[in-house]
Amino acid sequence: MVVFIFCIMQLREIIKEKSEILLFILKIFLVYILWLFLKSTIFRPNGPVDEWLIRNLINATALVLQTLGFEVFQTFNRVGIDGTHGITIAFNCNGLSLMAVYSGFLIAYPLNLKTRLIALLSGNLIINALNVLRLVLLSIIVHLSPDSLAFHHKYTFTIVVYSAIVILWYYFLRISGKK
Repeated sequence: MVVFIFCIMQLREIIKEKSEILLFILKIFLVYILWLFLKSTIFRPNGPVDEWLIRNLINATALVLQTLGFEVFQTFNRVGIDGTHGITIAFNCNGLSLMAVYSGFLIAYPLNLKTRLIALLSGNLIINALNVLRLVLLSIIVHLSPDSLAFHHKYTFTIVVYSAIVILWYYFLRISGKK
């Protein structure tokens, strides 16, 4: 019995010391539950938000490729350089989940409102711009070296984009003064 009481007292001390961490973990869990709900209702696969994101990504990618001097084709979910099969943007490649992961962390982390809003807005814009850059580069890869598309799609850009998200988190945590 004495051991049990001792363990409970030790657990209370740990919870007091780690309350900020436990609160953060709880917030992450709640944000994740909220995301699952939103993903099955408002942000459902192939729903209006996915369609809007894909349409904007296609248009932005085509504009950048044309600015670089390429003749391009585009459909609702496909864009590419003339003479290639192009790339298809599926609902799971439109960046919405990446923006949700990035945003979820910032929503759960204890930041002041101004920093949180700046971090959410600018970070999601950067993630979207990186996605456009990824699509432009994948289109060029299909044009120049189609056999390497699968590798770059699966590894190169995954590493780059997730690294960018970690760097953005680090940057906004540094400017907020939190460690």
